[in-house]
Amino acid sequence: MKRRTRKRIPQRPPKSLDHSQGFNLTWSLDFLRDTLYDGPSFRTLNVIDEGNREALLIEVGTSISAIRLQRAMNELIYVYGKPQAIRIDNGPEISALSLVDWAERQNILLRFIQPGKQKSKRLHRAL
Repeated sequence: MKRRTRKRIPQRPPKSLDHSQGFNLTWSLDFLRDTLYDGPSFRTLNVIDEGNREALLIEVGTSISAIRLQRAMNELIYVYGKPQAIRIDNGPEISALSLVDWAERQNILLRFIQPGKQKSKRLHRAL
């Protein structure tokens, strides 16, 4: 059998998390996954304003692609205005080239969080 290798996350210089100084300056974006009682799983896209900890969007679906993510972000920009930066993790939907291109076109800075250790990721998934 062919041995599976782990996907490598691009190396980025370590940065400390800075706190947002006002409303609508920095948004945090993350995906969560859960399973219904009868078996099917679903995902949620959560967008939070770091200035006031307001949940701007919770998008629910069985699959949320990079195109659907861009559409949701365009709707948020239409309603709330454009943020200066978006804080994201290194997930495949988020680090897709289409989203990076979208952020460049919108003139929005993408701030990637530092990847955690595998042990802490497994613990987070269990919770």
